[in-house]
Formats: sequence, C-alpha cells, structure tokens
Amino acid sequence: MQLLLSLLFSFSFTLEQPQSEIPKNGTYIYEVSFAEWSGRTMGDEVIVILKDGHITLKVSKNSNILWMGAASGDVIEEGTL
Repeated sequence: MQLLLSLLFSFSFTLEQPQSEIPKNGTYIYEVSFAEWSGRTMGDEVIVILKDGHITLKVSKNSNILWMGAASGDVIEEGTL
C-alpha cells in the first residue's frame, strides 16, 4: 500500500500544471504537425495572432491548405483565451 501511495505521489509531480497566464500579445508562426504522418510537419504553417486575450488563427502563405481553396490570410478560427 505504501508503495502504491508513493508511486501516486511521485506521478502527481510529473503532471504539467495548467497554464493560468495568457501569452504576450504578438504574431507567431507555428508549424503544424500531423498525427497521421507520425508527427511530421509536412511544411504546413499557421499564423497565430494574440491581442488582449483574443486569439486568431490564419492561413499562412506556406500552408498546405491553399490548394483546397483557402487564401493566405484567411481566418481559420478565432476566440477568447
């Protein structure tokens, strides 16, 4: 029983705590990785814009979804953090 409690206690320290801070305002470019392709990025990018707790994801000029009719700068998703 002590071993089980010790393992559970040790495991609780390995869990990442939730982030309570909103990242700084700015524009960031991230490469998108795909689980279907073993985590490879395939060269796909997304633009992330953060401003005062609002987040916007936009299509990058280097995005692979351009061939599906999306245009560079199109909004993919937006919301509040």
